[in-house]
Amino acid sequence: MPLRKNNQVRTVYRLLDEGDLKPIRIRGGVRVPAEDIGRFEERLHEEALGEDF
Repeated sequence: MPLRKNNQVRTVYRLLDEGDLKPIRIRGGVRVPAEDIGRFEERLHEEALGEDF
């Protein structure tokens, strides 16, 4: 399980670095609003539906 969590953390940081998610910094910590994550997931879903499989 730790490996999976580690991969998830790296994925979130990559999405932040690439500008796909917008961070909010609070006292040195990084937070991502749940609404932003929801919009990102919705966009991924829409892109996936638009591809030909």
